[in-house]
Amino acid sequence: MPKCHRPRGPHPELRPEHARPLDPEAFRVAAQAALAASTTPHPLLHERVSPHIVLQDGEESEALWLTDIPMNRVMTTLRDYYEDRLDYTSAHWRLGAIGALADRPELAPWIAAAPQGGYAVADAVFDVAATAPLNALGEFWLKPFRAALERWEAEHPEAGDGPG
Repeated sequence: MPKCHRPRGPHPELRPEHARPLDPEAFRVAAQAALAASTTPHPLLHERVSPHIVLQDGEESEALWLTDIPMNRVMTTLRDYYEDRLDYTSAHWRLGAIGALADRPELAPWIAAAPQGGYAVADAVFDVAATAPLNALGEFWLKPFRAALERWEAEHPEAGDGPG
């Protein structure tokens, strides 16, 4: 008997290929704030008075305190911008997918290594990433993504070119 394909996990809508399109300008602001937060201690993550996250499973709950590391700073900052669970998860997948593009030579006009470390990313990348489809691995489809970047540049000549 052939196996029936069913999405793994209790919430298939949270998988990367189901990421919601987000408003490009709002995503750019949230993503840039989250990336900036990765290098600065987050005050909430030093607070031990109440838990940072409470996991609920029926009537059971578990309190978690997060360590102040760059990834947790990014995720708590994204949470400040997206209260809706599906929008937050979509922003998380989309921001992570931008990181996977950093070393792609095809995207060198828009993403470049920064002299002080890290990467300089053009606004166009954030704007396109807000709505571009993701695959099941949480990655953007490279050729359509590059084509969308080229269209974005043609539609926004005032933005200049190259990473900002």
